[in-house]
Amino acid sequence: LEYILNVSDVVPRGKRTASLSDQQELLLHDALQLADTTCSGSFGIKEARSIIQAAEDVHMTDAELLKLIAHVSQGKDRLTMEQLSGVLREGVRIDEDAGRHFVLLSLAEAETIRCLMHIRQGQSLIPGTNVALALRCIPAGDIAFDCTANHPSAPEYQRSASLSCFRFIDSAMHYRPEELPVLLRSIPALPAQRHLFFSMVVSCRRRLAKRWEQTPLAKMFLCSDEWAMLKHRAQVLRVREAIKQRGLLAHDAFLLFDRDNNGFLSLAEVYGALEWIELPRVSPEDVLFFVRGVVQQVDPRGLPYASFIEMLCPQTADSELEDVTVMTSAKAEAVGAASDGTDGADAHGMASMAVPPEPKGVEALQQLLDEQLSEAAQAEVELKQEEERHKMQAKLFVEEQLLHSDFEWLRQSKAHSAMNPRLTQTSCFYDFAKGTEGTHAGTPRWVEVRGRWRCASQGSARVPCVKGSGGTFLVLRCPFRRNGGGVHLNQYTVTVQLMLPLIERRTLLSSSGWDQYCRVGDADDPVQLSVYSDGSIGTHGNSSQNVRMAPRVWHVVTAVVDCVGGAMRVYLDGREVVELSAKLIKDGIDSLKERLAVLYSDERAACTGKFYLRSVCIHARLLDSTQVAREASVLQAMLSEDAIKQVPKPLQVPLWKLHAEDPISSTAELRDRLHRLQRVAIDCAERLCHALEAKDTVRLNLILDTLEPHQLACCAAWKRPPLSEGWAQAAEAFSESLLSAAAFAGEEMFVRRLLDEGASLSQRDSRGYTALHAAAAGNHVAVARSLLEAKAQVDVPGNDRRTALHLSCMQNFSEVALVLAKAGADPFRLSAGQDSPMATLRNLGSCSLELRRTLDSLCRNRLEVDGEDDTEEEEEEGEQHADDAQKSILPLAMQLGGNESEEDQAASDDSESESGQQAPSEQCDDPFGGKFGGSVACPHCGRYMSRLAAERHISKCAATTHHLRQG
Repeated sequence: LEYILNVSDVVPRGKRTASLSDQQELLLHDALQLADTTCSGSFGIKEARSIIQAAEDVHMTDAELLKLIAHVSQGKDRLTMEQLSGVLREGVRIDEDAGRHFVLLSLAEAETIRCLMHIRQGQSLIPGTNVALALRCIPAGDIAFDCTANHPSAPEYQRSASLSCFRFIDSAMHYRPEELPVLLRSIPALPAQRHLFFSMVVSCRRRLAKRWEQTPLAKMFLCSDEWAMLKHRAQVLRVREAIKQRGLLAHDAFLLFDRDNNGFLSLAEVYGALEWIELPRVSPEDVLFFVRGVVQQVDPRGLPYASFIEMLCPQTADSELEDVTVMTSAKAEAVGAASDGTDGADAHGMASMAVPPEPKGVEALQQLLDEQLSEAAQAEVELKQEEERHKMQAKLFVEEQLLHSDFEWLRQSKAHSAMNPRLTQTSCFYDFAKGTEGTHAGTPRWVEVRGRWRCASQGSARVPCVKGSGGTFLVLRCPFRRNGGGVHLNQYTVTVQLMLPLIERRTLLSSSGWDQYCRVGDADDPVQLSVYSDGSIGTHGNSSQNVRMAPRVWHVVTAVVDCVGGAMRVYLDGREVVELSAKLIKDGIDSLKERLAVLYSDERAACTGKFYLRSVCIHARLLDSTQVAREASVLQAMLSEDAIKQVPKPLQVPLWKLHAEDPISSTAELRDRLHRLQRVAIDCAERLCHALEAKDTVRLNLILDTLEPHQLACCAAWKRPPLSEGWAQAAEAFSESLLSAAAFAGEEMFVRRLLDEGASLSQRDSRGYTALHAAAAGNHVAVARSLLEAKAQVDVPGNDRRTALHLSCMQNFSEVALVLAKAGADPFRLSAGQDSPMATLRNLGSCSLELRRTLDSLCRNRLEVDGEDDTEEEEEEGEQHADDAQKSILPLAMQLGGNESEEDQAASDDSESESGQQAPSEQCDDPFGGKFGGSVACPHCGRYMSRLAAERHISKCAATTHHLRQG
């Protein structure tokens, strides 16, 4: 990924002069001296081209070189050594942009970013920014296969440097000659460090082993930096030029230098050859530098022929290869004549150059080589020791983290909806508390359940878990393969959190024996851990005596198995209960072989009861007693947290607060704390109810000011228990619930607060009355309006068939009665054994006359509005039916009889005029002409309508007419 945070910030970085060490300064100085073939201390266009190409593999034209030389030398045609050194420090083609970054991506990350680029096509990738991206494929030559529209192209050198570094990380071994200096410049590290890093990465690759010694990458582990490579290339160029000037082929030069004719150039022979070709100031160090720049490890016999030819004849320098390896026929004849002893000036000159050089400095070279090899070996050993020390520190750090781990990652895996099971470096956590109740959805992967099971919520605490019955058991996959020096998992820890309603003999853990793929021998016991009928936990005949499992209690059972040390420890709720120190062997029946059965039931322990399972955690290491206790504590805390989430929301806040101060360790403790909170809230509700009954507003407000939010929510749901003290009097005072009591007392603000906290509008007392009945009985108009705004049902009858309107009419509360009637209450509603509200008002006499008139007028207006609505609906319905019938009947009549004749039509008209009478009313008044089964006249209002509409209208009109007549 080529990433630019802000396109406007991308500017050329400019030339940067490299800061060199003393060793690098010496290497650069030696390289420039070797490039100075005329020994004049200055460099023309030819020498400058050769040294620049050796430094950066940049092929420059004559015009470019002349322009560079003129710019640096201020108009002259040659460069001094200092000027050329400055050019090499800055770099000829080293161009970079500031603000441009290159990042390695995985395939999934690249797909995601490409998807985002396509989604935001034509828009800014991130709104309000000027971000630019480009995706490049490294194996395809760093080609950009997708980029944003505002992405500027990268400088060639910067892109080449990033590609070379990424290919090195990707264990690429083949590089072009121009890429090696870039790679050396980009990775400023010791050759041994590069070698060690590359070897470690390659060892992790799932690919065929390749020998990097035979690839161009070997230069990375031979040269310390780009200046060392520059000096070696300058040496090669000087040797190549000297051999060329003497008219020799590279092959002939090798034969000339090889005095002992063994196919190798020893160090002494190379020393003599370099002096013979007049290389300036040759020393034993230069000889070894020259040889070790060609091969990584010096052969005792010397430099082989193939390496010598490859060094002098690079495949990329075709013109130079021709100059070195191809000789004109005249020079070849001259060399041949000299070797044959013939006369002639040219032949004599060539013969004098063909005198083999003498080997030189055998002992000094061997001593120096031994010293350098010893130093290199020592440096490599120290580097490996440093790497091992880093590995050990990392391992100790991980172990230290695991030792002091509080197992919070278990809680985080649930909070962040992580993958189920959750995998870490040494642990696998199967969480069975994430499923959907009553189904199999949401359970962990890699689990095979055999038998009847489902996700459930256990007990009154509604703890989420998996419920199984009978011989149901689970087979879990273990993602860890081997440890303890064996082929299986020989050192591991398994933790199970479960609850058994009935304590009976049951296998808790088993490593084999449940199917044909994990058979066991006759003498083997496949059961690693069991619980017996008395609640004790045991393994291989040993069981706990003091600590036992209890029925209907959540327990955490942990088994720490060490097959290498031959010991197994069993813990219950973080306390060690039994330890076994025999019968365990490495890679034996107790080692874990990719799968683990939980609650497996065999012939010896046929189970009939149920079980509840919350989690199983497999650790590929041995936990000590402290870690086991911490893990059990976290699992129990997670159980309490899940149980708190099932509590009504108003009570969750105080429970979370209490849990943070003093962690709740069990569901029993949770129930105790919940009951204490409820008792306090009930006491507050009773005191509020007494204040409402006494109509003591001051005391009521004082109590409300001291209530916490969860207490008020509990008060909103409070109801006086039946047959409790004062229950009969409470029914008469509408104080069986706080909402009814507040409505009867007229405390509108308190009613609103109770409604906000979720008080039920449909809650009834022992007489079947709701809060609306209480407001009507207390003649509180504002409370009644608040209840009606909260969608209270207006015509709910009590046990005595009386509605709220009945109660208001019995007391002649006109304002409340009108509010209820306008909300939809029916004044003429008849109930079995009860008069209608209007009849109740008539029984009161003349005092209720005004209210009766108002209710009667209100009902008449409502009837007229309803009648108009019904008429419009019926007319629209009739017209629609008539149109449909006309469309369907007329074509049919046309097909059967055609049009009526003129004579028949005239006769029909005459008969009607002579009779002078109309058809019966049920025919002539039928608006639909007798179609659709004829029309029907309402016996109450006299209106005609279709039979389809009559069924609904007549019943409604009858009730309305009856009420009006009674009024």
